[in-house]
Amino acid sequence: MLIALTVLGCTKDEAGDSGLDAETQAIVDELNTALEDHESWSQAPEWDGIQPSETVHGEWTEIWFNDAAYSTYEAQAGGDMPDGAIVTKQAYGAEDGSGLLNHTTMFKKDGAWFWASWSPEGDLQEASFDAPSCSGCHAGGQDSIMVLTW
Repeated sequence: MLIALTVLGCTKDEAGDSGLDAETQAIVDELNTALEDHESWSQAPEWDGIQPSETVHGEWTEIWFNDAAYSTYEAQAGGDMPDGAIVTKQAYGAEDGSGLLNHTTMFKKDGAWFWASWSPEGDLQEASFDAPSCSGCHAGGQDSIMVLTW
């Protein structure tokens, strides 16, 4: 989908002039690579396709789970997501997926969630283990995931 190419195209954070510390830059680079095919990842049955949303992300969202995250969800065994789990969301201005508003991602690394967000143009907006604007809202979800339980 063209949206994914726009979001994950070469951005200033990949060009090395982002001002990120080396550790954060390495995680962002790892995420950019992992997210290249995110639209082929699994979607939970209750979140299949574009769904209405009442969150700060936008009125319409679509959520994907990489294999580590989705297999944890499918097992329905409780607990936390494993390291390597990625949950990513695109928010749109319209039900048909037009008008990309943002692309946000949660990445479990070293037992903690790394939060990242990109603008519609692919510019990195947030990249941190300590992102109060993300963790504050997500604190109420199972292992910080708001859309489903397992």
